[in-house]
Amino acid sequence: MKNGLPLACVTWFIYSAFVAAKVAVIFKSGIPDRLLESDFYGPQFLKTGICLSGVVFILFAGSQHHAKEGVKERLYINSMASGVTFDVLDTVDFLDILFVNDTGFLLPFGLEEAILAIALINLIKPTFSFLVLMVNHFGATNISRELSAVNAFLSVFIVNTPFMAIRMYLWHNLSHDISVFLIKNFVLIFVGIHELYEISMEKHKKQKDLTSK
Repeated sequence: MKNGLPLACVTWFIYSAFVAAKVAVIFKSGIPDRLLESDFYGPQFLKTGICLSGVVFILFAGSQHHAKEGVKERLYINSMASGVTFDVLDTVDFLDILFVNDTGFLLPFGLEEAILAIALINLIKPTFSFLVLMVNHFGATNISRELSAVNAFLSVFIVNTPFMAIRMYLWHNLSHDISVFLIKNFVLIFVGIHELYEISMEKHKKQKDLTSK
């Protein structure tokens, strides 16, 4: 288990980087603009293909351990895999903005590149989840305060805040349909900030205790 995890991190990074590169080429080449809903290989097929990376993560994570159902390690892995899959679905919903034939919106200059860049980062981000699994041995040990802080920071400032900000902008300025994932973004921003606050207070308390001795 311990020997396999570094390789798992590298393997997922290569896979996710390959998927992200293909998604970037597809959208920058204008292929989505030529896809028709009536075609089998249309927009929905492309979205489904990207969504499957979440399924690949679940299968890949499951192949790296032998934890039994119901034990702490298995629950931890299932929770992380579910979170990653949810983020992938959020990313695909975010990319839906770029399907001009579906939305009918012409995006302001630079916004298309920003949407694509954020989405691609989110496709690669699960590599960090494998790093967390490597460090705490699939939930067998408690996650360190530093890793918890980094994970919360990524969730708040790299994923959910940009997603929510762009969705709010499109809703308010371009009357774009609101996404149900906006609520997910808001909730996880609140959860992440609260976690960062607790970690900060815990660190401050420990420093204060050391100083007072």
